[in-house]
Amino acid sequence: MASELTTESYISHHLTNLKCGKTDVGWTCDPYAEMGFWSFHVDSLLWSVILGFVFLFVFKKATPKKGSENVAPKGLQNFAEMCIEFVEDNVQSMFGSIKNTLVAPLALDCFCVDFTHEPNGLSSC
Repeated sequence: MASELTTESYISHHLTNLKCGKTDVGWTCDPYAEMGFWSFHVDSLLWSVILGFVFLFVFKKATPKKGSENVAPKGLQNFAEMCIEFVEDNVQSMFGSIKNTLVAPLALDCFCVDFTHEPNGLSSC
């Protein structure tokens, strides 16, 4: 016999992440099974990959076309350059004049991940 559907059970069911992981008996996607640390929130991973591709598409579309090096940026290209300059200025203010080719790309990646995930409630903080 099916359990009674209440408001609380309906909300808790729809606010539960789809998680898959390894249990004592094997791999499962039962959200109520005890999986410990090695569980994957499949819906969050899916949205992260989709938003990553959106970010790559937007920044690829914002790259300047050939022959337009002397033209002032506008629209999407201006937005992308503002993001890059914002991160670059913050890295320069923290590290000074040290040339570091690792920190700035990682900081840009973290900024863009937070920028795309925050409106969707997938914030890592």
